[in-house]
Amino acid sequence: MSSDGDALPQGDARSPVHRMNEDTLTAIFYEAVRGLALTRQALVQLRRLTQVCRAWRQLALDLTELWSDVVCACYKPALFDLVLSRARNTPLSSPHPTWHSEWRMSWILAHLERFRSLDIFSAEDWMTALAGKCCPVLTRAQLKGTGDVANITDGAWEAPALQELRLRDLRVGIRIVAPRLRFLKVAYREAPVHRRGIEDMLTGFPQLQELVLVNALTTSETVGTTGQEIGGIPIELPSLVRLELTSNVLAISRFLMRITPLNSKIGLHLILDSVHRDSDHATRLLAMVLSLHLRNSGYDSMELNVPLDYFRLFDSMSTCQNTTRDSSIRYPEITVQASAGVPVLMGLLEQISGAKLRQIHLRATSYRNNPPATVTEAELSVYRMPQLADDVDTVLYSIPITQPETPITLPPFFLDGPTVYPRLKNLVIQQFEQGYTRLPLQREFVGRLKFWLEARIEAGLPLHEVRLRGHARWRTKADSAAWDTIRTIVNFVDERQ
Repeated sequence: MSSDGDALPQGDARSPVHRMNEDTLTAIFYEAVRGLALTRQALVQLRRLTQVCRAWRQLALDLTELWSDVVCACYKPALFDLVLSRARNTPLSSPHPTWHSEWRMSWILAHLERFRSLDIFSAEDWMTALAGKCCPVLTRAQLKGTGDVANITDGAWEAPALQELRLRDLRVGIRIVAPRLRFLKVAYREAPVHRRGIEDMLTGFPQLQELVLVNALTTSETVGTTGQEIGGIPIELPSLVRLELTSNVLAISRFLMRITPLNSKIGLHLILDSVHRDSDHATRLLAMVLSLHLRNSGYDSMELNVPLDYFRLFDSMSTCQNTTRDSSIRYPEITVQASAGVPVLMGLLEQISGAKLRQIHLRATSYRNNPPATVTEAELSVYRMPQLADDVDTVLYSIPITQPETPITLPPFFLDGPTVYPRLKNLVIQQFEQGYTRLPLQREFVGRLKFWLEARIEAGLPLHEVRLRGHARWRTKADSAAWDTIRTIVNFVDERQ
C-alpha cells in the first residue's frame, strides 16, 4: 500500500523503506536511535541512519540532542566541526571514559559552559583550568588527572546544576561552588600526607547525600596549622545519608569528629587500610566516635565474618529475615573493614558500646576444598564479649558452599560452651551458592548441632526454633531423616528449596 492508501502499480520498484508511511518510518527511526551510547560506534550508526532515506535524514537533523551526545566521539577536526554544527546550541556530553587529543582538549576547556556531562581522563591540571569558570548546565562530571600537585588559587569553579562529581588523582586547589551536588567521590592511588584542600572543600555542599573518600583524608600526625588534635573547621553535611572512607584509623576518626552533626541513620562504611603508628590511641579514638554515634541510633543487628576481617551494624530495618539487600535501598548501617589487620577490629569491638544487639549474622569464609580457617583464641574472645552476647536473641549463620564436599562448621562460640548468648532463642542456618553438602558430612554437622542444643537445654537455656534456608540440590528422604533428631528437640522449620 502507498502512503495515501491507494494500491501500488504492479511491479513497483521502490525499496521497502520508501513504501512505508511517515508514521511508520518515524517510529522505526526512534526505535533505532533509542539508547545510543556516547561512543564512536554510535556516531557511525547515526551517520548511516541519515543515509537510509530523506525522512530519516530530516528526523536526525532535527534532533540536535543526538548529535550533541556524539560530538566528542569525533576524532577528526572536520567531522567534529560538522557534528558540532548539527548539535547547534544543545548542551554537550563527552563519551565515558576517553582520552582527548590536544586540539579537542583545548576546545573542551574553552567551551566548558556547553557541557551537561564530562567524563574525561587527561593529564591537564583540571583544578587550575576550572578556576574562575562557570558550567551552568553541567550535571555530572568525572575528571581524572595524573596526581601532580595543583597550584592553589583563589578562583572558584561554579557549577550550579552539578549533582554528581568524581575526581581521581586530582589535587584540589580551588573552591567548588555546587549547591545542588548530591554525590561526590574523591580517590587517590596513594594515601597523601596532607589533604586539607579536600576536607575544607566539603563545607560548600549543603545538599550532599553520598560522599566517598579514598585515600583523600589528612594523614599527617597533626591536622591543621594549629596542631590541634582534630583541627580544621567543622564540616556541616546535613543531608548526608551515606559516607565511605578509606584511610588509616586516626585520619578516619578525626574526620568523623569534624562532621557536625553526624546523621544517626547514616550508612557508614569505613575501610581501615593501614595501621597508625599509635594504633592503640587511634583505635580508642575511633571507638569513642562510633560509640557516640551508636548511643541513640537504634542499631540492633550485627554481621561478622568468620574468621573476623569485618563487621557490620544494622538498624531494625535490616533484620535476619532480610539476608540480602537491594543496592537501590539504603539501609542505615555501619561497616568496618580492616585490611590493616584483625587486631584493630578486635580493639574496636571490645570498646564500642551503645548498641543493644538482638541479632547477629555470622558469615563463614568460603573454604572450597581447604579445611576451615582457624579462629584464634583472641578472635574467639570477640564473640564472647558482653556487647555481642548479652542481648542477642537471633543468630543467622551463613555458610558458603562452592564444592559438594565442603565441610559445614558451626560458629566458633557454639564450641565454647552452651551458656554463651544466654538470651538466644532462634538459630537460622542459611546455605548459599550451591546448596547443602552431601549427606555424610551433613549428618556430622547435625550431630554436632544436636549435642549443642541438648547442652543448652541442660543449662536451662533452650532454643525456641532452628530454621534452614537455601537450596538443597541433593535433598533426599535420607537427608530429611538426618534432621529428625533436631525436630525432637526444638521447633524445626525447613525452608530449603
